[in-house]
Amino acid sequence: MTLPQKKAREILLLLLYSQDVTSSSPEELEELIQAELKVTKKSVKEAEERLEKILEYLPTIDLIINRISTSYDFAKIHLLEKNILRLGAYEILYDADIPPKVGISEAVRLATKFSTPASSSFVNAILDSLYKESIGKPIDHQAIVATSEELKDQERENEPLPQGEDLA
Repeated sequence: MTLPQKKAREILLLLLYSQDVTSSSPEELEELIQAELKVTKKSVKEAEERLEKILEYLPTIDLIINRISTSYDFAKIHLLEKNILRLGAYEILYDADIPPKVGISEAVRLATKFSTPASSSFVNAILDSLYKESIGKPIDHQAIVATSEELKDQERENEPLPQGEDLA
């Protein structure tokens, strides 16, 4: 049975994210993904092959996202959103088998599933702008600014109180 593309993207996102956050061995990571997502070893191996293709383009993808995300510093984008953007950008720019609008839609779905509504809006604005730029259409900078501000507001609301402060 062939793995649905949505599940394959989730595996790929976890592998991409793990590049930034863990020093686990590939075998440990494969076992964890198999257990958590209820997928076969073959499915994880296929995702790892696709990951290698993405990693080839990662420096370029990061530069492009950084350039488009003018109102939100690339270094400050949370790792989950950053990796969703990386996956979406790869699909838009370098994967001829995936229509760009599907890449955008799937990235927004991942942000909605694994993050927040503000994150999904931000991902949509960045990837939509990247797509428009790639086909020579003007970018909606106001949408990027608005979703960046929404994401920043959400992050401020979710910041823990500094030590020693109480709620009163």
